[in-house]
Amino acid sequence: MTHKILINISVISIFAIQPFSANAVTKCVNLNNAATCTKTMGTMGQYDWAVNCGGTEIRGIGVCGTNDDNLSTAQKTDILNTKASDNTFCYCKMTSPTVSQWVFAIDIGPGCPVMCMQTCLNSFLMDTNKVVRDALLSGPFSD
Repeated sequence: MTHKILINISVISIFAIQPFSANAVTKCVNLNNAATCTKTMGTMGQYDWAVNCGGTEIRGIGVCGTNDDNLSTAQKTDILNTKASDNTFCYCKMTSPTVSQWVFAIDIGPGCPVMCMQTCLNSFLMDTNKVVRDALLSGPFSD
């Protein structure tokens, strides 16, 4: 006689489905315009730079473009011209702890690709270029 064993296995999974909402994340950072800053990253001829200002690390990039009409040019796709010698206008952008809009720094001339990052970095290290620093820290910020 053959014995049949019926095994009934029931697996019950309970998923708690909660509605997802689009809540924004807010991060408060003390970015003091008067804080003394020290360089933590930045090599001549590169794009990336970083400083530590009163315990807060600020990172950014410096890029050269073809026009000096301030923020509007830097937001367009023509910020970098394929002919490097035409890219004489330096723009700075903060990338952390928040992302700023592009800020026009200076018309450096043909040496812009080598000097732009240093110009952005110096806006945090030297008292002589606080206009760029203030613009980066006071917004407007990107989404």
